[in-house]
Amino acid sequence: MKTKQKNLYLLIGAFLLLVALLSSCVDVPTTGPTPPPLKAEYRFIHGAPDMGDVSITVDGVAAGNLPFKGVLPHAEYTSGTKTVKFSNGESVLLSMSTDYRGTFVFLNKVEGERTFLKIQERRVFDDPANKDSLTVRVANCSPDVGPVDITLEGTAGTASWTGLAYKGIGAYKKMPVGAYTLTVKAAGGADALTTTTVNVGAVTERNTIFVLGSQAGGSLSTLGVKDN
Repeated sequence: MKTKQKNLYLLIGAFLLLVALLSSCVDVPTTGPTPPPLKAEYRFIHGAPDMGDVSITVDGVAAGNLPFKGVLPHAEYTSGTKTVKFSNGESVLLSMSTDYRGTFVFLNKVEGERTFLKIQERRVFDDPANKDSLTVRVANCSPDVGPVDITLEGTAGTASWTGLAYKGIGAYKKMPVGAYTLTVKAAGGADALTTTTVNVGAVTERNTIFVLGSQAGGSLSTLGVKDN
């Protein structure tokens, strides 16, 4: 009986030793596959007349040249914090949100610091076609004009945004296709600060109209861009 029990223990020991040897030969990865980098799509708009014409780099990679009211088209970047350097020696840190398509507008300095406005447009994987006919919005990007009232008037209709503060972004509004006169006034005021003609395209498009520049510096103006 003792001999059988001893043999059983020997068999169990041999089995455990075999398992240990086999386990040592298996290549068990310590980490999984490297995930792909997270992406974002952003464009840049020059809305700062005090900066002059500049070229810019994003994390050391050339992105293009920008005059006042110039627009660099959307490009793909890895998401996260980016260092944007200007050829005039300035730089800003920007945060690009994962899976978003958006815009950075560089603005006049405020108290010696370069400012900017970040606008999200849509998720990169969303259908770019506008389905609700909300076609136009406005944004106040002038640091010294104060709150403004903005109107769009044309034969096809009228829209207005009131009391829009600095860096304020008005809601999209439904505007039929056509030409409109855009007027910017101080909030509650009667006198136009600047006027321009704006063309609204197909209802499948979305547009943002920026109020840019400086009232005091005489550079107050507007710029319209497509968001899709």
